[in-house]
Amino acid sequence: MELKDIIAIRGKSDLYRILAKTPKGIVVESLNEKRVKFKVQPDLHVLLLSDITIFSNDNTELYLQDVLLEIFEKDGLDIKLDPKDEPNKLREYFKTVAPNHDEEKVYISDMKKMVKWYKIIGEYYPDVFENLKKEKEEMAKEDKKSEKKEDEKVENKDEKKSQKKESKASDKTSRTKETVEKKKTSKEVKGKTTTKDKTDKNKS
Repeated sequence: MELKDIIAIRGKSDLYRILAKTPKGIVVESLNEKRVKFKVQPDLHVLLLSDITIFSNDNTELYLQDVLLEIFEKDGLDIKLDPKDEPNKLREYFKTVAPNHDEEKVYISDMKKMVKWYKIIGEYYPDVFENLKKEKEEMAKEDKKSEKKEDEKVENKDEKKSQKKESKASDKTSRTKETVEKKKTSKEVKGKTTTKDKTDKNKS
């Protein structure tokens, strides 16, 4: 099971698993002991848990799935928190798992809902959290590969620049040697001509 297969319906406290998608709507099953199945009516406001974002105080996108994963990595399935806990306790806890959440826009009621959702998923589909963890690890590997490729590109670019400089320096040295040789040859020729002229005059 993946988080993208779980939805919330505005006005309802439970979570639901998507069973099927049809042109007329989606069929879901409640994540509770009753396991009630029904077709979601078009007038109901459906929220995909994987798409839900939380207000942040640094203008970055803070996804619900990231917060749920932080809770899982911190406490596992045995979360040390309850929706009925004191507001201060809830707020302090969320500061540890979502330090950049906007304290003015994220209400205590939102936190209670997230804790409740976490417990529901942990009870019925705990593999969702394991899958989130694997996904995060895969993304980290891909990021490392991308960084490595970028570093290699920079190294190749620097190497080409270095080779170009060396080539230019070599060409300059060759031209300098060629110029010196030409001047030397010219002097030798001129010296031979002068000597010949002197010899011819003496003969005369």
